[in-house]
Amino acid sequence: MSAAPETSSFSVRAALIGDIATGAFLAVGAAYCAWVATGLLGHISILVDPRADDVWFEADVGRVFDNMTLRLSNHYRTQVHPLFSLFGLGITHLFSWMHGVDKLAAVRLSIASMAALWMALFFILLRTLQCRRLDAAVFAVVAATSGSALFWTAVPETYLFGSATIVAVLVITALSERRHIAPWVDVCMAAGSLSMLLTNWMFGLISLTVRHKMRVAAQLAANSLVLVVFLWAVQKFLSPSAHFFLGDHEPLSHGGTNSWTLPRIFFIDTLVMPDIQSIPNDYPWLWPKLSVQNSATWRLTASGTVALLAWTVLFAAGVWAMLKMKSLKRFRLVLAIGIAGQLLLHAIYGNESFLYALNWLPLLVTVAALATLTRLRWLSLTAAIAFIASAAPHNYAELKFAFDSMSASTTLTLPLPPPPKLRDCRQSSAEGKSAAVGAAQITYTGS
Repeated sequence: MSAAPETSSFSVRAALIGDIATGAFLAVGAAYCAWVATGLLGHISILVDPRADDVWFEADVGRVFDNMTLRLSNHYRTQVHPLFSLFGLGITHLFSWMHGVDKLAAVRLSIASMAALWMALFFILLRTLQCRRLDAAVFAVVAATSGSALFWTAVPETYLFGSATIVAVLVITALSERRHIAPWVDVCMAAGSLSMLLTNWMFGLISLTVRHKMRVAAQLAANSLVLVVFLWAVQKFLSPSAHFFLGDHEPLSHGGTNSWTLPRIFFIDTLVMPDIQSIPNDYPWLWPKLSVQNSATWRLTASGTVALLAWTVLFAAGVWAMLKMKSLKRFRLVLAIGIAGQLLLHAIYGNESFLYALNWLPLLVTVAALATLTRLRWLSLTAAIAFIASAAPHNYAELKFAFDSMSASTTLTLPLPPPPKLRDCRQSSAEGKSAAVGAAQITYTGS
């Protein structure tokens, strides 16, 4: 009489062990790849040079590196990344206490650990959606081999941290389809979405609003805000230069061309990196910037075209599944509203849209993975494997090209920068960026 329950219990344990082993393998693989990527050609040492301000697709690599390693550096960007300094600095310092680990190695280990966490969370998300273990693993690798994942795990930036909190929101939302979520979990989920980037709070708020009555959602959101404010106070004590995240902010409208170029970057370039362009920086004493904002070709490798076709099939199948599925109604609604919200936000904000691609990467790959829950499963898996086989070498070749282009820029003869006070006036919008930190310690070649 007890044989059936014992068999069922054994099957559950075996499935759990299999999931843990697969998730751990993916996480370790992601950490290893991130460690290797951050060490290629010594590019981080180049990007922390004051002349490299905005060079890596307008990322503030030098400032983020300082914020992750120096408690008393300028943490003014906590006005939009509320708790990044607290967690980024904390994780890096944990590694820096290890024997023989310098600042650069500690930052690389921090990035690797966040890549591992991201991969584990994404695998958990797909398994929570009841994707088969094989399917979840394949689509986790699809995300890992994307252009945005490869490029933004290769440098110190805040968006890997923020993307992990978005995946966490999706995990809780998916879990809520099958069981009750404790209020404190919802508060932590919403606080996490706010912690790394102010606008990422939209994901926590969307999830709360879709899953709860408006009064309850508002109370949970308010509690999450209080939690973040409390942790910000701790951060302010540790890093006195931290700015409060509610108050004055830079204007939303940047560039004015994003409404035309964003759809391509959002739905295609995030997964398959286009040909990278080198464009003039904002100031003549800075090295040229890397950009894909106006690039619409994928000619660097032949496999780029294959990756484009495979991703088109994957995403089309996922959209079909989103429309045809009867289950996961609240989750699919959160997913759809999240994508629409990101499109609307970045149509009016940001000069280089690719900078923010990790914010919507998990949304797009999750949409594609939903096709494995329908009769299109084998088509989807075949396209996913084709994508991995073609996108991995193509995106790596683009990454290597970016490093080579950046290294070549370091040989350029640059004009002398103006005196610090004059330069600060001209760069008032970039207060606290690495270009203004330690400039007197860098030897420039006059024109």
